[in-house]
Amino acid sequence: DYGVRFPQKSSFVNTLILVIGFIPYCLGMLFNYFSVYFAKRTAKNKVKQREFKSPILWAVTMGSQLIFAIVLFIAALIIGKWQFWVFAILIPVWGYLAILYTEFYRKWRAAKRFNALDANIQSELSQQRHAISNKKFWERTNLVSTPHQ
Repeated sequence: DYGVRFPQKSSFVNTLILVIGFIPYCLGMLFNYFSVYFAKRTAKNKVKQREFKSPILWAVTMGSQLIFAIVLFIAALIIGKWQFWVFAILIPVWGYLAILYTEFYRKWRAAKRFNALDANIQSELSQQRHAISNKKFWERTNLVSTPHQ
């Protein structure tokens, strides 16, 4: 659906952004892997009800990130070099950039796949999406009123 709505997202500039952002993405994934893995494992093994998995994932990830940050800052205090302080500050930034990169890549890939389709199929999909989105809009706005009895 995103590729149909925003086919221009697969431009050369966005491709260049993906190439430039790949190294920060890799660093973010590398240094934040443990907390995400630990959260997924905890949610999978300890939580039975589906509606509680997402909050547990979030809470365990945040808790492990907090512990990781405290350990990093204590290590930075002990080491005392400014380079380690920069490194300790950049780790959560890289993690956040990895999340943004993943989302950006998924949108870019959807637009790329849509643009690879035949022009007739693109037109048909665009018309179908427009019809569905208009129907949903009118249902949401409740402009059709019923008489009061």
